[in-house]
Amino acid sequence: MNVQFLNLLKCPNCSDGEFHLRSFEAHGEQVVEGVISCQGCKVWFPILESVPVISINPIVFEDAVRRVRAKWERTFNFSCNNSITAKMDAPTLELQQKQIEHFAKEVINYDHEISNTTFWKAVDAETIQTWARNRKDKVDVLFEIGCGGGRTTIQFLSAGLKVIASDICLEAIIKAIHNIESMKLNRHNVEFIVAEAENLPFKSTTFSAVSFAGVLHHVTEPKRVIRELSRILKKEGEIYAYDNNASIFRFAFDFLMSISKLWHEQAGTHPQLEAKDIDRWGHEYGIHFTTKSIVFLPPHLFNLFPFAMARKCLSITNLFFQSIPFLKRQGGLIVISGKKGKGES
Repeated sequence: MNVQFLNLLKCPNCSDGEFHLRSFEAHGEQVVEGVISCQGCKVWFPILESVPVISINPIVFEDAVRRVRAKWERTFNFSCNNSITAKMDAPTLELQQKQIEHFAKEVINYDHEISNTTFWKAVDAETIQTWARNRKDKVDVLFEIGCGGGRTTIQFLSAGLKVIASDICLEAIIKAIHNIESMKLNRHNVEFIVAEAENLPFKSTTFSAVSFAGVLHHVTEPKRVIRELSRILKKEGEIYAYDNNASIFRFAFDFLMSISKLWHEQAGTHPQLEAKDIDRWGHEYGIHFTTKSIVFLPPHLFNLFPFAMARKCLSITNLFFQSIPFLKRQGGLIVISGKKGKGES
């Protein structure tokens, strides 16, 4: 973590206090291990393997605290009070725990099941990569939620963007760092943080752009995530994302997955998203959203083709089905584009 990253953060426990950094191991401006202390509520949050863990989830928080204490017991007064006072409701806590366990387990298989498959490469080329290339000179720093093992983070970095990426699972972020370093990408152009999408530890109006891929269907309250994204966005800031679409043909996909499972899923309370809900949430929090659906053929089919052919097939079938009024909203994925209003704070 670069020490300048501290200037963007706010305490998610008291929502007010300024942070103070205590570094245990550093290389110049890069902090490898240490703690970040809130001057308001006095809670301290660990930095592990260059990743700050700024979470009010007691499971995430307490595990990170144990890990940093075990290593640096003689360096810092860990006996001081360090109790999270902000409360999470039981359903949210239970669902987040399931998500953390799922992704900590699946991060080993994620590249094989998702990142390296022809289908998802074609989807990302048609969506995330195209959008990122067009934003290279328009966005100072992009914030990404739900980065997982770094699949889309790598694409943003490859497009020349600087990125701050978050996830609820530290193991997934460590995998993302490994993937980025193995590809020889500039590690200094990305910062990672463990945090909940529903309670982001950033000051308001910090980012000019936010992106995510398949995050809302993992959380308990997608509306709260949209609220947080609106809060941290600057005026006229942009959101670009895609997620599971509530298509009337979802049953066909589920049937095929029961026969030949391509990837493993741990959905939240909204396994699929509807355009009308996204529009409503955006209107409530000052973001104008436009949506469209893509992917009208089974992912299994695209995986049979080489990448170039799969991408061409995806592009052609998207254009064809989007031209049919009854079918244009029934693709498997919903692409979300949004912009925060000029008058929103």
